[in-house]
Amino acid sequence: MSVMLLFDAPYPESFRVLANILAGLNFGIEFVSPQCLGIGSNYYALFSATVGSLALIGVALMLLPLRRSGWNLRKMLHSDVGGRAFRDLFVVVLLFHPSVSGTAMLFFRCQEINGVSYLMADYSIECFDSSWWSFLPFILFVLILFSLGTPCAIARVLYARRDRLYDESGEYVKQPLDVLFASYRKEHYYYESVIMVFKLALWCSLVMFNHGFEGQLALALLVNFVQLNLHIYLVPFGGSNGKIKNALQTVTYVLTVFVNVSALMLNYLTLAQAYAILDQTDDKEVARYTHHIQLTEQVLAALTWFTICFVVVAVARRLLGKRVPRLFQRMRAGRSGSSGRQQQQPGADNDALAVAQNIERRASGGGGGGGTALNFSVSNPMTERRGGGQYSSSSSTTTTTRTATTATRATTAYYF
Repeated sequence: MSVMLLFDAPYPESFRVLANILAGLNFGIEFVSPQCLGIGSNYYALFSATVGSLALIGVALMLLPLRRSGWNLRKMLHSDVGGRAFRDLFVVVLLFHPSVSGTAMLFFRCQEINGVSYLMADYSIECFDSSWWSFLPFILFVLILFSLGTPCAIARVLYARRDRLYDESGEYVKQPLDVLFASYRKEHYYYESVIMVFKLALWCSLVMFNHGFEGQLALALLVNFVQLNLHIYLVPFGGSNGKIKNALQTVTYVLTVFVNVSALMLNYLTLAQAYAILDQTDDKEVARYTHHIQLTEQVLAALTWFTICFVVVAVARRLLGKRVPRLFQRMRAGRSGSSGRQQQQPGADNDALAVAQNIERRASGGGGGGGTALNFSVSNPMTERRGGGQYSSSSSTTTTTRTATTATRATTAYYF
């Protein structure tokens, strides 16, 4: 999406905000500040400082494991420390690969102004002058070794280890390089390299033609359409979250294709409106083109922001899905516990009422007067076994005499 917004098209104003947001989420050349080193801030300095910083990070990650392995590269590759170092290195490479490759591609994106071609990434630099040609070998070195070499190296390493990546059930085996294939199904372990190649192809469509040429958007549409269909055909993501990942990725690709088609439509409508104004056509014709442009922009903006919000909400629900239900379960458990206690109280009242009625019924059954006695036998805790025989006496039970009037008073005291 961030690459599509770089194409020359009359996108809605809100898309500029989206482009700034996406640019802030990428690891770009703003990661370093060459001005602190006094080497300038033009395109050449920024790109050189970024590539140099990335190379230093890679050397720093591999230097300590190599030293612990006695400077033996083969031994380091088979050690746990070396495996973790390679994992960290690949994570850094995956983070910087899109932005560094895209910045290198921008070296070929020039715009002609008054007969002079300027670099669109930095209008202070002229294209095809001596400094441009001097910097070209370094750009080609980065594109071949880093941009194209990284996906090829990842695919080669995973292919050599393909029998050790997953178990018999199709679950990935935890290892230092699982960050490269753990998200994909067993038969599509290589798909990370495919995604990187598609990104490079999209960057190529941006810089291959002159600025403003419709062939840029046409080639980009072809790349996006092939990527969408390949994703739908393979369904590469696997694991417990495979379905939601495939669905969200499909939605993203569909949105990218829609933005691409809308950019072509907006370019056509804008061009038709300009010709109508130049030919002094009827004002109704110009107003019609203006209305179509505004309608297309509104539909494009609404659908794009709706899709982005949908993806964000889906991801948030997936990430918090295991926490939010637990919270609701605790809340429901608390409510059910309080309601259970409230339901237990009427039951206790009914039990007490039944006991009181039983006492009254037994009291009234013994005779007709208030002096009728009730006998309660209570076991004496002093009862014990002595000399192998059972010891009992009249003190083993305590006879308590209460009248029916006492039972009536106890019943009355309970309710009042």
